[in-house]
Amino acid sequence: MSTTAPRYVRGSEWRKWDLHIHAPGTKMSDGYKPLDWDRFCDTLEASDVAVFGIADYFNLDSFFEVVKEHQDRYPASDKVFFPNLELRLNDVVNGKQESVELHLIFRPDITQEKIRHFLSVLKTQLTDDNDRQLPCSELKARGNFESATVTRSDLKTAIEDTFGSRRPWKENLLIIVPSNNGGIRAESGKQRKANIADQIDKLSDAVFGNSANVDWFLSRKRYEDPEQVSTPKPVFAGSDAHSYEQLEQRLGKPVESDGEFNEITWIKADPTYEGLLQTLIEPAERVRIQTLKPDVKEPYKYISRVHFAGTTEFPDSIDFNSNLVSIIGSRSSGKSTLLAHIAHAVDPDYTVKQQEMSGMAEAGKAGPAAGLTWQDVAHIRCSVEWGDPTVKTGKIVYIPQNSLFAISDRPNEVNAKIQPALYRLNPGFEQFHQKVDADVHASNLAIRQLVQEWFDVAEVIEDLRSELRDLGDREAIVVTRDTIAARVKALRESSSLNEDEVLKYQGIVERSSEIRARVEDITNEIAVLEPYVTSDNGSYAAAPEIAPSINMHPSLTAIPPDLAAKVNPVLSSHLEILRSAIGQAFVDYRSALDVEQRALTEELESLERDNAELIRKNRENTELEALVASQNHQVELLKVIDAKIDAVEAAKKTQAGRIEAIEKQRALKESCFEKLKNEFVTLTTTLDGMQFDIETRMTAEALSAVSSVYNRQENTLYFDRSQGEIIRHDFVMADIARFLEAVRSGSQKLRRGESPAVVASSTITLTPESRFFATLDGDRIGGFAVSSMTPGKQALFALTLIMNESSEPWPLLIDQPEDDLDSRSIYQTIVPYLSKRKKDRQILMVTHDANLAIGADSEQIVVANRHGDDRRNRDGLMFKYLTGSLEHSSEKNDSEFILESCGMREHACEILDGGEDAFKKRSAKYKV
Repeated sequence: MSTTAPRYVRGSEWRKWDLHIHAPGTKMSDGYKPLDWDRFCDTLEASDVAVFGIADYFNLDSFFEVVKEHQDRYPASDKVFFPNLELRLNDVVNGKQESVELHLIFRPDITQEKIRHFLSVLKTQLTDDNDRQLPCSELKARGNFESATVTRSDLKTAIEDTFGSRRPWKENLLIIVPSNNGGIRAESGKQRKANIADQIDKLSDAVFGNSANVDWFLSRKRYEDPEQVSTPKPVFAGSDAHSYEQLEQRLGKPVESDGEFNEITWIKADPTYEGLLQTLIEPAERVRIQTLKPDVKEPYKYISRVHFAGTTEFPDSIDFNSNLVSIIGSRSSGKSTLLAHIAHAVDPDYTVKQQEMSGMAEAGKAGPAAGLTWQDVAHIRCSVEWGDPTVKTGKIVYIPQNSLFAISDRPNEVNAKIQPALYRLNPGFEQFHQKVDADVHASNLAIRQLVQEWFDVAEVIEDLRSELRDLGDREAIVVTRDTIAARVKALRESSSLNEDEVLKYQGIVERSSEIRARVEDITNEIAVLEPYVTSDNGSYAAAPEIAPSINMHPSLTAIPPDLAAKVNPVLSSHLEILRSAIGQAFVDYRSALDVEQRALTEELESLERDNAELIRKNRENTELEALVASQNHQVELLKVIDAKIDAVEAAKKTQAGRIEAIEKQRALKESCFEKLKNEFVTLTTTLDGMQFDIETRMTAEALSAVSSVYNRQENTLYFDRSQGEIIRHDFVMADIARFLEAVRSGSQKLRRGESPAVVASSTITLTPESRFFATLDGDRIGGFAVSSMTPGKQALFALTLIMNESSEPWPLLIDQPEDDLDSRSIYQTIVPYLSKRKKDRQILMVTHDANLAIGADSEQIVVANRHGDDRRNRDGLMFKYLTGSLEHSSEKNDSEFILESCGMREHACEILDGGEDAFKKRSAKYKV
């Protein structure tokens, strides 16, 4: 067992391991000549390899000698050495008829006495003169070491004799078999040898090989018998150095030597025997054979350390692993408090917003813990140190407790989370989607304007018809006119006036009437223009009240800011030109009215002066005068009536034009949704196993809101009370003109105080809503349907989208994602996801669930404890944190300080729900 306090506080980290190195004095192929321990030990110490397996044949004296020589030279070194006993089995399976090699990797703290005992009871197939099997301890001559073999049966007997049979031998040693040279690659076509190779495979725990062997030994279908399931096993590459030159060339370096390519083995674990055991549990995740360090994150995108100042409640600093960090502890132990402080140190405003949105705090009352606001703890200075200490700013994704479920329960939130994910998957889609929305908005604005204009024209028509009613019946007026004309003719014939004089006089009267009517119109127009045209000594100027505007589509807010900055001056300059031109038009028109008024006045005066005698004669014939005046009145009245009738017809055409324009805008809107649908088909719509889609529908909420402004007390074409109180929108859109007339006329009643034009506009512009939805393994969430996802899948959905809100893999800080989830959802859904995502981003997770912390193979465990009478912290700190790896283990002791009372594994088992079972479940994956 390791010591109580973890030595490796950052937990499981990637380190270079070389478990197959021969040392000076090795029993065969010893190339270390002349003996130079300084050179050998200096090479080991100078390399970036952290763990060495010191190998020798049937003997381990060289291991203990290496440990001693290295310790003498580097007493403070953190290099770790494992004993590697290299054996030969009496089994032959390859085509070269070579005995199968076997390596036993013992615990590094095993005693020399224990090794001697083991070698003394492990019998070889060599015999002495009395035909007694020689044990390994009695092999002396070089020839003995070259020819000795052992049986699998004798090996098992020696292991049980040395370490006992009650506990698994993995607690003390691992059996590693080579894949290639001297390995278990059976000769092609030899069934018996293949079966023996499978038996040796079953005996072994791991494999010495190269990167080409990894997939094969991770397979569950390696055996000749297809019914048997093979256990996935880790593959380690080793330098197999037998000389100073080989050691210096190969150690921790990817080089080709002697026709073979030397590869590097990386193991993610404490450099301990317990760490090595983790490779058996997670052979695909804890071991890599590659040149570069695995899972490397950019140093400015993970939190290396957090510092506290201005407080005696927290430790000075806490170190973090760059992968998955699980923060555990009993209730109110400071888990969530630590996470909140870290988030707040990186981005205070964002942290407060997330806390408020999750429902964990009311507006203005967010803080690191219940009952505390950030203002209350302003004296605590928490700062984050990134992987690159020179970096001062960064970002995080912070998910407070219950946030995942709050998101998945709200359709608008679901849509809002899917949308940015689609934008990142398809960079051009954001602009396309925004243009569609802008076009729909523009069409709705246009429709509202057109509806208002339709109502304005309807008002004009109503006024014209009222005026026509006041003017009288046109046919009756025609009859009256003709009757008077006949009487005028009769009087004319009996008067002293000849026919030419009568006709001329009638023309004079008609023209005089026209002039006076036009002069009256000019007077009215001058009154209308008076606010907009100022006069100064007979000179006119446009008043400031003339203010033209330019409506632009798309609007400036709908286009990129840089483009808007270029367009705005263009609009302003042209608006000034427009204002000047329109103002001049007003002035010119006002001046023209003066000219026309003077001309008409002069014409009237001239007409009366030049025809004074004729006018006098006609006026002396009073009856004729009166009849002519009456006749002219009827003529003028008919002109007015005809003009108003023409105006009504023109207004009707205008109304029809507005309806036609509304229909065009409606078609444009529908084409926008069709374009969106067609564009969506071309997009990348998958993310981490989720498939995105889009659907468009008129929402019940929108229909209900529009319906609420109508008086629904009686059945109409648009409301059928037997079917509910929702407007029949399809009837509205089937004949928009009919609907508008029904609203205007009052046949479709509204609630008191509602504006017909506004209500009609809102109804016609009622727009279907497009929503995104996601499917995962046949279940869906979002859109318009009720989610069919389990709570676990909903949480995974929310987590996936939150983590994809940024295109950069910033650290994820998540607080108790297991809340309200069953253990199956956690283990089958969330655990695999975390295991995958921790490779590309750091995850700091508060949890009380063992399936998450242990099942997801956390690289680091942070045990939180709040100081109390029964759970004391050293130095009396209110909050203290112990950090280390899952593999760190130390049995319970009687320490008065709770964090120092046992190892990390034991803390996890004691604190987490189902801790012991989770460790067993994790190990049981591969029957370890």
